[in-house]
Amino acid sequence: MGRAAAALRLESLPPTMLQTARQRMRITQDEDYEAQYLARNLARVTVELRNGTACSREVGLSGIRRHLTPSDADIEPRFRMIATPVPGRTKTEAATALAWRLETLRDLSELLQGLQP
Repeated sequence: MGRAAAALRLESLPPTMLQTARQRMRITQDEDYEAQYLARNLARVTVELRNGTACSREVGLSGIRRHLTPSDADIEPRFRMIATPVPGRTKTEAATALAWRLETLRDLSELLQGLQP
């Protein structure tokens, strides 16, 4: 995958291009892949071109250390990416701050309330 894959981040696309990309994407689930999880964490991306040509790449993430034992620096951006579209950026920032203090919270109501749209 290399630099080209690292450079492609959906959130970095202009909104109209992102909408077009989302309309053309199809996400599927593979029962064989699911059966192998956790022993092998697999992902396959297939790109079908307009001329009918298809190019496929399979990646096993199990051997990549950050996927087995992610650091806080690995987890926080993923959380923000997943959470932000639902409650928005401001609530996500507040929820992130609360999550870092999870052990000191009286209960989870403030955190859960902060994640609601």
